[in-house]
Amino acid sequence: MKKGKSSLLVQGMGLGMQLLMELSAKLTERTGSDEALHFLVKKRFKGNLDAVVDAIVACDWRIPASEIRDRAQKSYMEMFEHLKPLSAEETDALKNLEWSTPLYELGITFRSFDDNPAGSGNPAIPPHYRGLLDGMTVTYPIRVTEGKPSYDYYQEYIVFDLEMLDGNHRPLPGETLVGSNIKAFSLVEARYIDFDR
Repeated sequence: MKKGKSSLLVQGMGLGMQLLMELSAKLTERTGSDEALHFLVKKRFKGNLDAVVDAIVACDWRIPASEIRDRAQKSYMEMFEHLKPLSAEETDALKNLEWSTPLYELGITFRSFDDNPAGSGNPAIPPHYRGLLDGMTVTYPIRVTEGKPSYDYYQEYIVFDLEMLDGNHRPLPGETLVGSNIKAFSLVEARYIDFDR
């Protein structure tokens, strides 16, 4: 087995064990026993396993955007408290664009791209993303989509950690993005975030 696949297997086993331990603890807390877990793998109780899966699928797994924004502001203030205070406009920009730390803390997967892959360790910016952002007028959140809802493939992303070659780290609303001036950015799938909360 290749090393990469081996580490993924170990991670998966660790996650599986953690899940079983949490389920066992919750069942014991509520019923005095974790015996019900044993029945989930029996053919006779397949319907119960289906009910557990239905309950998991029905859960709202999205993180409130307000929590990500608050964490972004707090993280920034802790790292850069020695800098001059930001204007309300700049604060709004950082709350909507400085998401790496909060997403990492919350365990939400995101992808980062850079114009200088050798220097950053991140992959180069794919031309189609540069094209999607070129000419876009900034509004928060910055959204890009791949595919169309009527097609088999459709994905909506939120753009953050957007850095321009001219040194501007936080383009403000109303500014027009120039694709060739983008130095780096990150993407997170919009489905992980609840923008109504």
